[in-house]
Amino acid sequence: NTDDDVPEDNDGHGTHVASTAGAIKDGVGMHGVAYNATLYPIKLLDPYGTFWNASAWAFYRAIDNSVDIINNSWEMPGGQVSVSCYSDSSCESWIQSREEDPRGQTYEYAKYTATVAGIINVWAAGNDGYLNPSVLNGSCIYNSVWKELCVVVVSVGTDGKISSFSNRCGAAADVCIAAPGEDIYAAVNGGFASYQTSAGTSMAAPIVSGGLALIKQRFSSLTNQQVIDRLLSTATDHEEYSQSTIYGHGLMDLGAATSNIGSLQVLTMAPNLNLDDDNSKYSELSSNSITTSIAFDAALKSSLQDKTMEVYDSFDRANFEVNISNFINNRNVIEKYKIENHLNDLSNAGGNYILKENNKGTILFNTNESLTKSLFISNDNKLIIGNNISSGSFFQDTKRKLNLNTLESDKSYFDNPYFFKTENDISISYVLSETSAEIFSGVEGQNIGLSFNYVPMSNGKNQNINYGNLELSFGVVLERDKFLNSYSSGAFKMGENSSTAFTGVKYKNNIGNYDFFTNLYFGNTYVTEYNNSYINIDGSILSNSYAVGLIKDNWFNKNQKIAFLFNQPQKIIGGRATLTIPISSNSEREVTMADYNLNLASQETQYNYNFYYQKDLNNDQSLYLNFTHIDNPYHDANRKSQNNLSVVYKKHF
Repeated sequence: NTDDDVPEDNDGHGTHVASTAGAIKDGVGMHGVAYNATLYPIKLLDPYGTFWNASAWAFYRAIDNSVDIINNSWEMPGGQVSVSCYSDSSCESWIQSREEDPRGQTYEYAKYTATVAGIINVWAAGNDGYLNPSVLNGSCIYNSVWKELCVVVVSVGTDGKISSFSNRCGAAADVCIAAPGEDIYAAVNGGFASYQTSAGTSMAAPIVSGGLALIKQRFSSLTNQQVIDRLLSTATDHEEYSQSTIYGHGLMDLGAATSNIGSLQVLTMAPNLNLDDDNSKYSELSSNSITTSIAFDAALKSSLQDKTMEVYDSFDRANFEVNISNFINNRNVIEKYKIENHLNDLSNAGGNYILKENNKGTILFNTNESLTKSLFISNDNKLIIGNNISSGSFFQDTKRKLNLNTLESDKSYFDNPYFFKTENDISISYVLSETSAEIFSGVEGQNIGLSFNYVPMSNGKNQNINYGNLELSFGVVLERDKFLNSYSSGAFKMGENSSTAFTGVKYKNNIGNYDFFTNLYFGNTYVTEYNNSYINIDGSILSNSYAVGLIKDNWFNKNQKIAFLFNQPQKIIGGRATLTIPISSNSEREVTMADYNLNLASQETQYNYNFYYQKDLNNDQSLYLNFTHIDNPYHDANRKSQNNLSVVYKKHF
């Protein structure tokens, strides 16, 4: 029937156009450009291809159903803009004189969709071969509001050039784009699984309409005007398509339109949670990062697993989704136990010091490493100054017996784990009877630590004998722009400064001709709040580390020694944070934030088991052997245990 209220397609043209734009992807025949879109078929023509008297009603129904995009694959032939009419009023008069509805409401409602409802109108340029689009299809260029929501489409053939039948962009070049319009295979109304190939600007228009729908679906933060701007700005416009009077902005490139045009940026401040607010601030992705330490790398990774946030294109603030873990830099953690570094540590073993003495004291220089280490000890043993090595006196003799003298080994087993090693750091200790004080600082001043140490002495006559060789330590470490040696920047900055109060217990003794030692530390860290950061530390952070070892000097003979060492690297054992991130935005440019609770304490614990063997073959030759087993590397249960076996032969020339 042609006189009922069922919007069925009696001609076939509408089905072909609709399926090109949005036919579902079901593996049958073909699918539309925006195959997840919802289609609203509105009948505009009668079965014979002529206008209904109430053609304006179609635009009204589009508004009533709150559609986003109207595809207009139809025209009023016989005229072209800038020739048949040259202004808003003259185009309206031209259309009214040819429309069967004497009120001329089709034109008015077409404008109305844009000016009041904000709907995008896509117009087929027409198939008359004109230098300009047909009158109704191109007349939006004469109305400033309508123009902002108008796209005119010309057709290109399989050779990529303008179709012979297609009207050109001409006077509508500012709102015009080209798309394929020949040999378009799509569904028709001939029953189930009926398809045919058609050509015309009517076929090119729904390809653009589908493309706009995909952009709108992809970027919820864009207004309809910005959706159009993105499509037009990314069109291919070089070589053949540089002819704007023919192709307008060029050939549609949907891949470029759904990718970032400018740089992706992080919203670092949004007082009113609006992307376009004058006070909203953005920064490049590279300016936002978290460089983790072993203490909480695994916990942070686990807490952020599968969590995403929005970042925004500097071009138009189109929203992109990224995984937050992309902002975590744990390169230093991962490389910590690489076999290359493990072997390098062992290669630097051996204590090849240059010793210099004067009336003030003794200076030892380690020349084995690229990073020079030196230690000054005054003649009265009260003042000790270390460069890239701890000045703490308690384990000095134990270190010499182990004879590794590598930066990492010293730190892991003997030193204060809260005095984070950096290149060219300095450590100064002053010893006075049962007490001592140690000051530590990195050369850049990002770490400053102070430790007070107490060694309880016996009450016997020999004051050099102490209770079980015990040292108790307490102190504080101040870190700038980081905590527990973890750095952060931009929206992830976790505080301007942090302070860690720590306590430590060191013990050494000789048990069955074995030198036994243990080193245990606990810390409590407070991080200052940083405005506009996504991360807020909730309360304090508890951490610990410990090491235990047995060293046998002169094993079987004086040229051999062995050591069994066990340690747990520094780890956060208690601490939480709140992550507040942008997760969505809408076409009103409003941003929605979400809070996530982060557990900073790793669920698993790394344990290192080490066996060392050293044999001095003669005065200038040595053999070193080490086997290391690492359980749950980096406090991460998802990582396989590591086993490293290293053998190093060294000869000095």
